[in-house]
Amino acid sequence: MKNIAIKKHNIITLLVILSFYAYLSKMITGSDAFLAISVFIAIIVIPIFVVTSKDKVNIFYLSMMVLSILVVILSSFFSRSYDEISAFVGIIYVATSCSLCWAINESGKELFIARMCFYAFFIYTLPFFIINNIVNPDGYNDILAGASRNIVSAIFILLSCFHMAAYIKENNKYPILVQLISFICCFMLFGRSGILISFIILSISLVNSFKKTTSFTIILIIGAALAYFIYDIQDYVMTKTNFALGTDSPRSMMLDQYFSNMDLRSLLFGNEYLSCCNEIVRFENNPHNSFIMGHARYGIFHTLIIASLLAYTVIRARLIAVILFIIALTRYAVDQIGLFSPMDFTLLYLAFCMKK
Repeated sequence: MKNIAIKKHNIITLLVILSFYAYLSKMITGSDAFLAISVFIAIIVIPIFVVTSKDKVNIFYLSMMVLSILVVILSSFFSRSYDEISAFVGIIYVATSCSLCWAINESGKELFIARMCFYAFFIYTLPFFIINNIVNPDGYNDILAGASRNIVSAIFILLSCFHMAAYIKENNKYPILVQLISFICCFMLFGRSGILISFIILSISLVNSFKKTTSFTIILIIGAALAYFIYDIQDYVMTKTNFALGTDSPRSMMLDQYFSNMDLRSLLFGNEYLSCCNEIVRFENNPHNSFIMGHARYGIFHTLIIASLLAYTVIRARLIAVILFIIALTRYAVDQIGLFSPMDFTLLYLAFCMKK
């Protein structure tokens, strides 16, 4: 019986990785066939193996999963900016991310899964970094089908948060290599939010991975190097990255338009892009903000779900999980990357699998 249990855990691990790889293939090629494979594995095959491999099932987690899906179904009927197909896809995404998180926790190989997910994505993007370098920044927009380089940096950050959480949970230590790779990649992708957030994650790893004297020495060396190359760094950042555009951007205009034209009905059921936000319409109804997208699609119910998830994380999860959760939400606020999408399994893992 022990050998059978081990095999089932291995199968669960393999299914999680296959589902993620299928979704990654969907993002790379734009093919809905890969999305269908990912969803089929996540919401049909994985639950069968998870349930049959355990004597007891986490009723609370299943109840929260079903409740969230029901809320999404009901609230999507009132959407004023998205059609029924978009709502249906959102429901599938909720189920997929919940199932992936559930299976990751039950696999007993969270760190292995985290490494396989991160390094697979990194190995795929590596040729683009080698070919494009700083010669052709627009080439980074070809990494994923129909998605900009900002989405690429967002995926790096989410997978980096997932890896850090899994690593700390297993070893009670802070990793460095993955976070360093993530920061370098985000820096090469030129996005302001990606550079800042990945640097914060790397800084957390550095500070907690060394003794105080070693940390001070590293910070001193980095500070001296920055001071020595300050003018070259400033020229690169202000001319090659999105900092050249300043702090104002179309994203801030979208945010201002969405909330400045809101009445009670819009607050409850979501705003209508055509009547409130010509800046969002100009970008093909992409608000570049997961919270605006979620509110427009599901209304106040979406906001309540996210607030409840954050509150649960603060109350039940470890401090580092809360920090990473807030960092991930910060990245969600500057791109339409999740809430809801299969990548939300990172948030769910931080909330439910990093208990105090």
